[in-house]
Amino acid sequence: MVIVVIGAAGTGRHTQGYMLMRKWGLTHIALRDLIYAAVEEDSDLGREMAPDLERGAKIPDKLVFELLNRHLSKVNFDKGVVINGFPVTMSQLTALQSSLGNLGIKIDHAVLLEVPLDESIRRLSGRRNCPSCHVGYHTAYKPPSVDGYCDDCHKMLIQDEEDRPEIAQKRIEWFQETSAPVVESFEKSKILRRVNGALSVEAVFRTISEKTGIEKWFAANN
Repeated sequence: MVIVVIGAAGTGRHTQGYMLMRKWGLTHIALRDLIYAAVEEDSDLGREMAPDLERGAKIPDKLVFELLNRHLSKVNFDKGVVINGFPVTMSQLTALQSSLGNLGIKIDHAVLLEVPLDESIRRLSGRRNCPSCHVGYHTAYKPPSVDGYCDDCHKMLIQDEEDRPEIAQKRIEWFQETSAPVVESFEKSKILRRVNGALSVEAVFRTISEKTGIEKWFAANN
């Protein structure tokens, strides 16, 4: 089974991807994680992507697709796969379908997490990160013991520029506009599963599991 989880920033797609991995043993593919890992490992693709990543610029699709293809070629699809946050554009969807098709695989379910704009902005604007040890916090959901300071190394926490309310709103609006054709394509293919991402983390996870039928699939394949 291949499940794609998409949604605007602040909808919890990363969290749900990891929960699907932990509960059902699916391979979790998060493009963001692959990019950071490639840069950290100083691979050939990582070196090419590093300058754009450092200045917050869009990484060329050609590099992203090559990175994804290399990873997909090593994945055991028999155990199930969840792809998080990708595809967002039609060119990404076409590339993903082509890559999976070459492996004799297709997307079985496309989960769209939907969260009201104000709630997504609230979630994003509460994020804080440690610039030293990179531990993440949230002013509402995971506050540090001492306000504004990391529990581990005691450095002052920072807010990423992209999480500031005005920037967060632009990111969300960009996703909604850009992903509309992708969502429509999934809907036409009858694989779109709309999920209310404003519910609790546990409720969202239960809904995704029910709508994809993953529990029955897991029982039949393990």
